[in-house]
Amino acid sequence: MKLLYLEPVYSDIWGAHFQNLLNAHKLPETVVDVAHLESPAQEETPYMLQKPYYFKDLFETISQAEEDGYDAAMVGCAADPGVRDARYMAGIPVIGPLQAGLYTAGLLGRKVCVLCTAHDGK
Repeated sequence: MKLLYLEPVYSDIWGAHFQNLLNAHKLPETVVDVAHLESPAQEETPYMLQKPYYFKDLFETISQAEEDGYDAAMVGCAADPGVRDARYMAGIPVIGPLQAGLYTAGLLGRKVCVLCTAHDGK
């Protein structure tokens, strides 16, 4: 299985962190690649732009991943930006961490809590 973890930002600031995290939890035969949006029209920034400005790049990257033989894509943002629309245009599964986490939590219990922490650079 070949999976793409896509960060919807124009910076590779988190790439190594997520690549190490995902590699530590995947099956040996699974390939997980971490990517971020690339657009020559935008300056590199670790922050997400307003939706209309990055959705085009997000959808093009997911389409390219499908052409490159990926079996699924995950948009690496807890708000699941563009996931619903990407599912309509892609022939591969596109998931977001919020919906996947809430679905799993709903199967395991009656209450759900979402905590957000700050990254301390470690």
